Order: sequence, then structure tokens, then C-alpha cells
Amino acid sequence: EAHGRKSGWRASVVQQLTVQLARSNPQPELHSARGVARWVAQHRRFEVVVASLIFCNALIIGIQADWAIRNIGSTPPGWMTVSQNVCTCLFTTELLLRVVDEGPGFASAVNKNQKWNFF
Repeated sequence: EAHGRKSGWRASVVQQLTVQLARSNPQPELHSARGVARWVAQHRRFEVVVASLIFCNALIIGIQADWAIRNIGSTPPGWMTVSQNVCTCLFTTELLLRVVDEGPGFASAVNKNQKWNFF
């Protein structure tokens, strides 16, 4: 019975999130990869997550630079390599989402996001 309550609770949370997402972006075109990419890339929460990732990455780079100066010639700790790889994967995913969303016009001079895209 406890398991039934948990799954009911999860179903309720999923339903609430689905309703909130539908309200924030009505009628998303989710029948194609481009539609899904557009829905994700143009969502406010996606922008917040990307901005947070940029901030965290800058912080990690600062910590790594400080560590490298203090430990010249030493091998960096494993967490530094892992954090670099995670950030690279997440930034690559963001870039791919934006390319799929904007299609051939990604690098176009008339694209309103051109400066950000080249950054």
C-alpha cells in the first residue's frame, strides 16, 4: 500500500509539472526533433540553467587556475578533469539544441542570436 501511495504521489507531481509546462508554452510542436529543440531552447528555464552553468564553469576555471599556480608541475585532481568534461558535454548539448532549433539560419547575419551563437 505504501508503494501505491508513492506512485500516486509521483503521478500527481508529473501531472502538475506537465500542466505547468503546457501553460508556460502552449501548443509546443513536439512531433519533430526541431520542435522539441525549439521548445527546450526557447524555454525560460533553459536560459536560467545555461546562465547558471556559465557561472559555475567560470568559478571552476578560477579554482583550477589558482590550483595550477599553487601546484606547478603537479597532476590536477580527478574532480577537475571530470568537471571540465561535464561542462564540455553540457555546453555541447546546449549548442546542438540551438543548432537544431535554428536550423540553417544558425549562423545567418539576420539571426537575432548571431552574436550569442558565435560566442
